[in-house]
Amino acid sequence: WCPHCVKGRGTGLQHRRTTEEDRVPIFGFDYLLGTHIIENGQQEEVKILAAKCQLTKCVFAHAVPQKGLDPELYAVNRLKRDVLWLGHNKIVLKSDNERAILALLRTTLKALRVEQLENTQEAHPAAYDSSSNATTESTCKLVAGMIRTVKSCLEDRIKKRIPVSHCLFYWMVEHAAWLVATRTTQSDGITAH
Repeated sequence: WCPHCVKGRGTGLQHRRTTEEDRVPIFGFDYLLGTHIIENGQQEEVKILAAKCQLTKCVFAHAVPQKGLDPELYAVNRLKRDVLWLGHNKIVLKSDNERAILALLRTTLKALRVEQLENTQEAHPAAYDSSSNATTESTCKLVAGMIRTVKSCLEDRIKKRIPVSHCLFYWMVEHAAWLVATRTTQSDGITAH
């Protein structure tokens, strides 16, 4: 490539893979918004919490009642269950700096410490730097694409539209994350599962 073309029209610096591994696994999570336009012009939406362990590459997703803390602490219990399932004795929970997700992160940390997982920490990307949370953002895109694929395929097969408020959609969200974790081959040739 011409060095002048690269300098003038390049989209950014290349991201080289580091050879050293983190000693403590990072479990990043963020929200994505599932939206679907219905016939009369109204919009249905559901909040989806997507998470990924950066060490094992295992992906999780859950449709949650709201951003932040819900009265039954459903999102906290889902994240706690996911982290405990991974089996790490040390972990860093990472989220962006949005107020709602910070409350979720801190409450999940407390819940994990109650479960005798004492060595838990929190981490946040630098403010206004989207590239520092790129792994979680790409996970959200990957999960959203798989949810759309599964939903479209099922709607085509049953010849009916599935609203995002239906319990089947909530199952689809978790199933899509399971498909990503068990069917997506990593660069080393194996799946996260």
